Amino acid sequence: VHFPVVRRSPELSANHSAIALMAVQQEVDRSPMSTSGHHVERKSALESSRNERWLLIGAVVLLFGLLFLLLMGVNMRRGLNHDEHQFVASAALLYRDALLPYADFAYFHVPGLSLIYAIIDQVDDSLLLGARLFSIYCAWMTLGLIFLAAYRRSQAARLRLRLIFATLAAGWMAALPLFIYTSGRAWNHDLPILLLILAFFIHSDVKVERRSPDWLGASGLLMGLASTARLSFALVAIAFLLVLWLYPIFKGKERWVGASIFIVGALLGALPSIALFVIDPPAFLFGNLEYIRLNTEYYQQSGATVAMTLPSKVTFLARLFIAQPGSLIALIVLIVGSWPLWSTVRRRLSTLRTSETDHDKYESLYRYAFVLLLLGFSMVGAFAATPSQPQYFYVLFPVIIL
Repeated sequence: VHFPVVRRSPELSANHSAIALMAVQQEVDRSPMSTSGHHVERKSALESSRNERWLLIGAVVLLFGLLFLLLMGVNMRRGLNHDEHQFVASAALLYRDALLPYADFAYFHVPGLSLIYAIIDQVDDSLLLGARLFSIYCAWMTLGLIFLAAYRRSQAARLRLRLIFATLAAGWMAALPLFIYTSGRAWNHDLPILLLILAFFIHSDVKVERRSPDWLGASGLLMGLASTARLSFALVAIAFLLVLWLYPIFKGKERWVGASIFIVGALLGALPSIALFVIDPPAFLFGNLEYIRLNTEYYQQSGATVAMTLPSKVTFLARLFIAQPGSLIALIVLIVGSWPLWSTVRRRLSTLRTSETDHDKYESLYRYAFVLLLLGFSMVGAFAATPSQPQYFYVLFPVIIL
């Protein structure tokens, strides 16, 4: 499949999307309906006129049709990256020869993605094509979830303005150079990020929408699957447990029950990987822990100096932001947007834990605190591997845009 080359700079696209997104939000903030003490009556899509509903449906179909074609065009023209072969080859060994990772051949990742690729290979044994199509689909769905998050959180009363706001959010993510570089390849980034955002939606809505705590099992299941696709997401799962203590829907024993339900869901999601661990524990531990240490030693002995220590990793990340203005704008927006809220969070977190009335006004603070926790643990996971690679920081940007 061949698509014409798009000559427009992704940095310019990301910059324009980010600036336009801020302009739309400022327009909403200046609206008389958004002043303090005045509740914004947002019109539901179901309550809109027939023309507005068709406009919404048509715009969404057109937008995501174009985004899918762009993702296909970029990823069908790429050569094989050396980090893709292990996921594709291990799936082929499992599918064609019934060989198990760790027990029958060396494997240096958690096995979740290879198991999924092996299932895909049973439908289409083109191997790399099927794996990349799956990653493209995951990246495409991630853009859809960012669109949905922006649409739901926009305070604009008019349907069209919310549609513009959501379109710019998805467009901003799609235009980031790191998204273009990382998404759609047959490696373990797109799937866990999609599962992370889905889990965030479910987990936060359990608290804000007062849903049954049983739903925490669903978010735990998703994070268990994400952790068995990329091990660093096991660290991010800790944020889902800590956030249970930040909102007063659950109290005392209920928080521990909610945490237990989440953990049970995570263990269910990790069952296939747990089974492979039981079959050959030493090989599993070598592939996921000892190999990481040996890989770091290899780079040290070969004289590598870039992104090998924590200070050099921070410098590497800083250069990544500076070299990509669209990514830098995302960081600036996060800092500027966080500054006026930070003192409020520090002042009210104790209230969040103890208040029994008027929970609605704390919804934004709760989601904000949740996103900060996700960002912090995602950063720890990104810095854990040595040396750092650009794709390790890919997870930060969907969280920042959220």
